[in-house]
Amino acid sequence: MEFNLKGEIIRASAQFCKISDYSEEELLNRDLINIIDPRDTASSLEALSGLVTGNVLTNFENRILTKQGKVEWISWLAIPNLEQEKIIGIFQVITNQKEIENELSNQEKKYKNIFDNLPIGIAVTDEVGNILEYNQATKEIFEIEDGTHLKRSLNYRKWPIVSPNGTSILPRNFTLLQALKKKESLRGLEFGLMKKSGILWLEVMATPLLIDGYGMAIAFRDISERKSAEARISYLAYYDEITGLPRKKFFIEKLSIMLEEALRHHKKVGILSIDIDNFKYMNDSYGHNFGDSFLQVVSEKLTNAIRNYDIISREGGDEFLIALPDLENEADAAIVCESIKDSFVNAIMVENHSIFTSMSIGISIFPNDGKEPESLIKNADNALHLAKKRGKNTFSFYTPFLQSTVMHRLEMENLIRVALRENQFELYYQPKILIHNMKVAGFEALIRWKHPVKGYIPPVSFIALAEETGLIVPIGEWVMRTAIDKIAEFQKLGIDLDVSINLSTKQFKHEFLVGNLTNFMEEARIPSHLLELEITESSLIDNSDHAIDIMEQVRNLGIRISIDDFGTGYSSLGYLKKFPVQTLKIDRSFILDLESDVDSQVIVKAVINLGHNLGLKVVAEGAETADQCNILRLLEVDMIQGYYYSRPLPASKLLDFIDNFKSS
Repeated sequence: MEFNLKGEIIRASAQFCKISDYSEEELLNRDLINIIDPRDTASSLEALSGLVTGNVLTNFENRILTKQGKVEWISWLAIPNLEQEKIIGIFQVITNQKEIENELSNQEKKYKNIFDNLPIGIAVTDEVGNILEYNQATKEIFEIEDGTHLKRSLNYRKWPIVSPNGTSILPRNFTLLQALKKKESLRGLEFGLMKKSGILWLEVMATPLLIDGYGMAIAFRDISERKSAEARISYLAYYDEITGLPRKKFFIEKLSIMLEEALRHHKKVGILSIDIDNFKYMNDSYGHNFGDSFLQVVSEKLTNAIRNYDIISREGGDEFLIALPDLENEADAAIVCESIKDSFVNAIMVENHSIFTSMSIGISIFPNDGKEPESLIKNADNALHLAKKRGKNTFSFYTPFLQSTVMHRLEMENLIRVALRENQFELYYQPKILIHNMKVAGFEALIRWKHPVKGYIPPVSFIALAEETGLIVPIGEWVMRTAIDKIAEFQKLGIDLDVSINLSTKQFKHEFLVGNLTNFMEEARIPSHLLELEITESSLIDNSDHAIDIMEQVRNLGIRISIDDFGTGYSSLGYLKKFPVQTLKIDRSFILDLESDVDSQVIVKAVINLGHNLGLKVVAEGAETADQCNILRLLEVDMIQGYYYSRPLPASKLLDFIDNFKSS
């Protein structure tokens, strides 16, 4: 093709004529612009002006319109020859190529549009896991700011990542990186992003890209709504919607674990089946919405009445279940029931209404009343029916004998508290006699309980219970103060009354023991050497170093210490040598058959020799006959205490005994 500098065709090749459907005659002297597609007219004129100035035109593309109106794409190489005032044009038809490019462009736009507008996040990585491309949804999920060039590793953490259960924090996204390394697809991976606004849950799918420079395509789908729904369904499966308490399913799962623990550690577990008395009447009277509010208040009060590690569940309607782990004995369950009853003594406020209510409770105890959660719950329910038959606002054990035993225990505990408050306790004093001169060495203070209705209640009926419940501590303090006051009273008469008092294990280990002794003696102004503390072997062996420390503090006050019931505990000669004690008391069990049992005589003689070799005084308690006393005298015991010389005496008879014993 040749053109003049005006752009007019001066020679047309046969190929161009064929493409344009024009004959050479039709094309000669025709302005090329006339057959150029109007869309390319401006660019073509600009190209022509460049040629006229001598510039070579390469790879210039424009469209021509054929005689039939068809569009053909042409790529031009045009070389100007200004001397001959012509332009030589070499062309190539690129219509097919342009159609392919156009199709590819349209496809790219279409897929780009899909990529950007998909409701799920899409990201593309290179071979090592750096993110190269991402769409709008990814940008929103990961809060990528506009204009940010994101080329980050999959290891990058803007927020902590949590596992599907929502508990453990994942340090690395190892699963994605492993799939990338192995060129494997990944489906159904779930994790959460711990954003400030809450956890955003994502489901991740990934597939390898077998293209150089690319690693994998990753899709992120926001499943937060699904997770929230699942959590709600799970919550409703395990928790009551009205009260927020666990349901029975959760209760049984936790109870199973409790029973396994109790079996291992030889503990008891209590199951309480609770029913609100007259709930149906109240619900019918005030309506179901009020009933729901009432249940919420009751649930809160029940929760507050039990220990932090107990489990409470709403079984349905007005029924509740409570599991009490780590019980020492059955009475502990009864104490919780009393606490629950006390919580509803006063009216409760519900929607501005003052409501009085009460609970009926059935109790079963593991392992006596069942080994499995279902049987224990069933038996607690049976016990609940018994409680309702008894008139409501009470509790009942599944085992009738246990019911009687525990009720007696609770009654005794209450009576002990009343006895402390109303000064029903008394001290009696049993003398200890020095064998070598037959003088009164001192007295052991022994507690007695004079009940206004039941009369005298023997110590064996209440001391063990007081020890279990901790009431032994205030009882022991009362004994200590009363005995010290009695010593002071005799001091005013010019008599040195030597008194020994028994300390329980709990009282011996109590933090205020030394302080109380100091205060009581200072108030009474007595010489400390007139007071002796009797401590059992078991109190000393548990933690010997601590025991020695306490005894040293007591000795520093000038108070003597005696080991009571020696020979019945876990005696250790090594410990005995370390203990700062002055006296051993041989247990009465060795004295009982002293006349007829040679072994008892051998044991008693050995204890006496042991005590004397350690520089200790030895007391034999429980001597009731002249023969026993004679044998003890021959065995060279230091003191004898027992019915042979005197039964325990009330304080009012001490002076008479001292005077009479001197004269006799």
